[in-house]
Amino acid sequence: MRQDSAGSPASTASNPVSSISCITTFLAASSPATGRAIRSGSPGAPRSSKVEPLTPPPLRWRYSAIVKFMDLVELGRRLRAERQSRGFTLEALAAGSEVSRSMISEIERGAKAPTVLVLARLATALGTTAARLLEESSTERIIVLRHQQQPAITDVGGWERRVLSPSLPGVEFEFIRTSVPAGVTVGEFAAHAPGSREYAAVEQGELTVTIDGVDHTLQVGDAIYYAGDTVHAFANKGEVECVYYTAMHVPTKELP
Repeated sequence: MRQDSAGSPASTASNPVSSISCITTFLAASSPATGRAIRSGSPGAPRSSKVEPLTPPPLRWRYSAIVKFMDLVELGRRLRAERQSRGFTLEALAAGSEVSRSMISEIERGAKAPTVLVLARLATALGTTAARLLEESSTERIIVLRHQQQPAITDVGGWERRVLSPSLPGVEFEFIRTSVPAGVTVGEFAAHAPGSREYAAVEQGELTVTIDGVDHTLQVGDAIYYAGDTVHAFANKGEVECVYYTAMHVPTKELP
């Protein structure tokens, strides 16, 4: 089994801002309890200060060199719940995802933030999507996801994945918008469950999709379909930012 390393994109990269002190400092500075001071009172009267609470957006989990919003405890709870409901031990999930048992344990405790690729590997090993780990399922017939409600993950490489699809019970589907700076490699994603289907379309810039070691270059307006049960990778080898969309369907497994 491969151990955590910051080497290849497919490996379990370490989090440069995983220090509890860094996270604690950020949360202390931006928590609703801290708020921001605003002044009140009439002109000439003694000024007083009151605290106007800051309301964080609905779960919007981000991981980057500059953390904007983070709910690692909630993410860990969902990962643990999905693992247990699917009958995986920590050892079994570690073997299937090639993410170390210790890292999975730390993520479940809310002590460490996974990279985008690590989160994807864990979801793939569980036979689900990363979106299910980032948001609660809903049974509503109509669901509007405002921009500020969409779970977004920003990797240390500067690229962002934004989940545009809601999590639905018994449906393993994911609709993602990804923006990648010029010259940045997103990395390699593990093969999903047999029978998975994945689609990608480019809105801006140039995208290189590598499937089983073969490069496919897409320009603005181009689209591609490929079997999701293959190893696939994405990179922006162009000179401008690339924006692309992916849609993925994973066959539903009957839970034990």
